[in-house]
Amino acid sequence: MEKQVKPVRAGRPPSGLEALLQQAGPGTNKDGMRLANERLILSLLRSHRELPKAEIARITGLSAQTITVIMKRLDKAGLTRKLAPVRGKVGQPSVPMALNPDGAFTIGMKIGRRSANLLLVDFTGRIRAKERLGYTYPDPKRILKFAKDKLPRLVDALQKRRRSRLIGMGVAYPFEIWNWHREVGAGEAELQAWRDFDLKAALEEIAPCPVMICNDGTAACSAELVLGDGSGYDGFLHIFIGYFIGGGMVLDGVLLNGRNGNVGAVGSMPIGRAGSDPQGTQLIQHASLHCLETAFAGDQKRLDLLKRPDEDWQAMGHDLSKWIARAAIVLAPAIVSAASLLDLEAVFIDGAFPDEIRTELCKAVRAETETLDLRGVSPFGIREGTIGFEGRALGGACLPFLSTFGHA
Repeated sequence: MEKQVKPVRAGRPPSGLEALLQQAGPGTNKDGMRLANERLILSLLRSHRELPKAEIARITGLSAQTITVIMKRLDKAGLTRKLAPVRGKVGQPSVPMALNPDGAFTIGMKIGRRSANLLLVDFTGRIRAKERLGYTYPDPKRILKFAKDKLPRLVDALQKRRRSRLIGMGVAYPFEIWNWHREVGAGEAELQAWRDFDLKAALEEIAPCPVMICNDGTAACSAELVLGDGSGYDGFLHIFIGYFIGGGMVLDGVLLNGRNGNVGAVGSMPIGRAGSDPQGTQLIQHASLHCLETAFAGDQKRLDLLKRPDEDWQAMGHDLSKWIARAAIVLAPAIVSAASLLDLEAVFIDGAFPDEIRTELCKAVRAETETLDLRGVSPFGIREGTIGFEGRALGGACLPFLSTFGHA
């Protein structure tokens, strides 16, 4: 009887993986055992980038014969590939195995407060094609037209023989956006259109594959889990700072959603009351990039730069430094609160800004955290995210990978 190893991210065996494996011919799948082990091996290959079969057997505890059978099946299904043999050691050369970039494809969509993005992503997480729409505020009809116009272009970027490997579309967007119409700069009536708009149903009518919907903060967290350094942690909070700040949570290696899809909604965490503000405010009003947009009012050069997270932001000057300092002051207690409740290993901070700004912000948050009373709080790391400004759209693309392949 084949030994079963619990997958890194357990879940019901999905039809998507079964369909791809069926292309490799029939195989037994008693009680989902073989499928679970196939998912586990794909997870290991993604985390380690490449592994020889002997090392896979050592890590999983599966027999060499079982690993050989599974690897042949994955290879025949087109999900893995052999790399060049590694020579120079005693005995036969080692042949590393890796994920096949053309093994599966997904579409990721991010709907933000100032722009929408569409990405075509391969099995290794590389972006193959992208489309972007800018706007003053998000209008559902305009965004749906953007998707209808641009989705065929993404599909056309795939050769016909690979289109059957397009397994799903993941959409990251802010839940209850109508509650922040003032911060978005839109009239209340304009954003109320989102309240009764069934985004999933509308996209399913035009998308070439199944559609999944997710809070944008949770989606960014999924990108760190699947494609970034998050795969090395069992429990972490992921904070993504875009126009608004959001978050996602992983516990016991599983991406959490919650009953309303709002796990990790750090933007709604309250900031303490003060005499001039008896109702208090939320983190979203102090640590979001819209604070910089407000500070730059009337300065079109800096406002334009704010929309280009891949460029140098040092020209933003003292206002940027003030924002980093203020964000660190409010983020530190929120992070410590989360760590004390959930016994986290790490907190990742990422966002729609240049890498050097992320580094400065993380440094400031670490320094601010060290000033707090940490008695009783288990040690945890505050780390830079590894995905960057495309995190939410890439996170959307990761959702079908998580659903179909588990961590892989």
